[in-house]
Amino acid sequence: MPCPYTLRYNIVPHLSGTAIVMDFVSFTLLSIEQIGSEIEEPFEFDSNDLPLNTICNTISNNVEELIRLASNNVRFY
Repeated sequence: MPCPYTLRYNIVPHLSGTAIVMDFVSFTLLSIEQIGSEIEEPFEFDSNDLPLNTICNTISNNVEELIRLASNNVRFY
């Protein structure tokens, strides 16, 4: 039984060169589309998304430390 992907090469053998070019162009355009959709939504909870919770926790800890250090060095005139 032929593979469904290569079935068109068996059905229309004289278009096999054109089909290979069409495969390459289709793969390229679909890959660009997939990359665009991944870049479009970077703030979800997938494995390849930005670690926003970690970033926010680090910022929060840094700001709290700065406030604590500033409150220790406050001079009243």
